[in-house]
Amino acid sequence: MGGLDVDAERRLWKTGVYCWDDFRRIRRPLFSASRTRLILKDLDEAERRLASGADGVRWFYAKTPPSQYCRLLVNFREIAVYFDVETNGLESNAQITTATFFDGVRFRTFTRGANINDAASYFGAISLLATYNGTTFDLPLARREWGEAFRGVHVDLRKTLRDWGMRGGLKRAASVFGVERREAPEVSTGAEAAELWRRWSDLGDAEALERLQRYNRDDVRALAEIARKLCDESMSGNIFYRSVS
Repeated sequence: MGGLDVDAERRLWKTGVYCWDDFRRIRRPLFSASRTRLILKDLDEAERRLASGADGVRWFYAKTPPSQYCRLLVNFREIAVYFDVETNGLESNAQITTATFFDGVRFRTFTRGANINDAASYFGAISLLATYNGTTFDLPLARREWGEAFRGVHVDLRKTLRDWGMRGGLKRAASVFGVERREAPEVSTGAEAAELWRRWSDLGDAEALERLQRYNRDDVRALAEIARKLCDESMSGNIFYRSVS
């Protein structure tokens, strides 16, 4: 806001400015008069937008650098939804087999042949969506499945991590951040997930379907934990920041 970047924010912390009210109370100028006026104007608007919830998230999205998008998922955690899909293959014509949404409290898993169409209205109502590599994978598949109803803000944590100098898939990111897979650690790739679906769809193996759904939930849970740890890291040094578990 007001042209402040992450480095300027950390310099403010060193002077004892940790929050918006601290900035308003400072007596000695830290920036030029024109820049200070711009920052103060943005702070007033930010308070209004933050209080507006879903209506304000797009304003903050436009003001936030990609490397700090995880903060949106913390400050708007009441409306943030984490999303991941599994498919029946890795080809361009692959279909969604299971799709899981997590709002920080509840997992919702939709499965082809059962309730996959029920996800359309839920998907379209989301204001803040988080994925890992969703720009090129999950979202195109979701829009093919449910149409163009989604108009919310999308945070792709793969892009955020790239700005932090980290590359690779969700499993590597989970390993780097010490995020454990709890429900289906024995499944490790999309190809294995596709094979589990084949065993269910062709052979009626109910255990394979259950493992696939647990694997899908594991991916979404890992995504949420990575986002939290990213924000913890980006806010280290601010004594007033409290992690959101």
